[in-house]
Amino acid sequence: MAAALTIIVSSMTLIISAIMILRIYGRNFIVTIPGMFYLSYIILIFVGSPVVFIDSNYSALAYYISTHLGMFLPILGIMFVNHYSQTNTRSALEKFLQKPLVERYGGASFRIPYLILCAIALLVSYKYLSSINIPIFYLFSDLDSAASLAKLREMATTTLQGLKLHRFRFFMSQLLPFLSIIAYFKMKMNGRFFWKIIFLSLFLATSFLAIVDLQKKPLVAYLLMIFIAMSFFKGRINYRSIIIITIIILLLMFAMYSTIMGLGEQPIIDVFSTISSRLFIGQSYPLLLYFQAFPKKHDYLYGKSFPNPGGIFPFKPFPITRYIFNTNLGLADIAATAPTVFFGEIYANFGFAIMMIWMVFVGILLQLIQNYFQRNEKNVIISSLYIFYLIQCMQLALTSFFLVFHLYLILFFIASQFLKLTSNLISGSLRTVHPNG
Repeated sequence: MAAALTIIVSSMTLIISAIMILRIYGRNFIVTIPGMFYLSYIILIFVGSPVVFIDSNYSALAYYISTHLGMFLPILGIMFVNHYSQTNTRSALEKFLQKPLVERYGGASFRIPYLILCAIALLVSYKYLSSINIPIFYLFSDLDSAASLAKLREMATTTLQGLKLHRFRFFMSQLLPFLSIIAYFKMKMNGRFFWKIIFLSLFLATSFLAIVDLQKKPLVAYLLMIFIAMSFFKGRINYRSIIIITIIILLLMFAMYSTIMGLGEQPIIDVFSTISSRLFIGQSYPLLLYFQAFPKKHDYLYGKSFPNPGGIFPFKPFPITRYIFNTNLGLADIAATAPTVFFGEIYANFGFAIMMIWMVFVGILLQLIQNYFQRNEKNVIISSLYIFYLIQCMQLALTSFFLVFHLYLILFFIASQFLKLTSNLISGSLRTVHPNG
């Protein structure tokens, strides 16, 4: 009886929140920043929450309530912005999507700074690859177990010595995808062979770098970015394409789990069962552990898990994701973490009430970002930034707010301004040298 009631409450929550989202954005909600976060949250956090709650013998009520509040409170933040901006959100979104993509920057004046950024990103990526034993190269070697691959992955990421991995990741998993989306839009707009070659090269390089350390999420996120860029360029969502991209991602995940996770000899149904568990439970279950750990096992952190760049604040950041993993899930000789949805860390720091306010704030922030892009000209750089932010904000269902909205986002603004200003300077110089065109 209790299990049936749990499923009914969760089903009604999903239906009501879906109606709210569709009333706000319409069927194209998937190509909005708040809409993609909402969809990501449903898959990674909400769908598994009744299962986790039932498995906990109904003892994790705060966890269950929080996952359901996460379906409504960010939407209330979105509605708050729309009310005070007096915007018809659905109409504004349709106009935004139907705007033609403007090729504001073109010719050699754009290619030169663009290729400079590409070269920098690729050189930094090469520096990282030359500093590690590349895990993917050992995938089909004679390593004796998946645990050996996990150790290689750990050595290339969490325990990497002598390098600041987050600095390399900016170039490998953020700047390169951004540059490849620019190349995609340029290729679709003018069809020139140059941009076809550049896009294909960056697509292959970015895909390789996404999987090089045997992580699965970066490659899936990048393929989603390409799919969203395709839909954005067309100005609409083709739901048949959603089915196709879903099948491609499932097959890709099947291949990765069969090889990377050592499940190749398992029955197909067991592999897909593992994938389902990872998708629907893998991020939601750690949230349960956050509620069980704070404040029962550890006092609230009161901001101690937040970033402390350069040690400017008088505290050493508390490694919350590693604490949760080591306390509840720790495996011998593997240094791993247990991240979860953005409000898990806020709860661990300040408790339930502040967590609820934070949910509303995030909804406000996501809609403000959406409105910013919708008000701007739909040129290649702005559109590529939009696609990047759309995928970036999806990560809020996976990890801390401060790992999504971090200092390096400023570098994207700098990179975009570098492309704009340098392109304009070169274009102006060319007009000066050749005044008659």
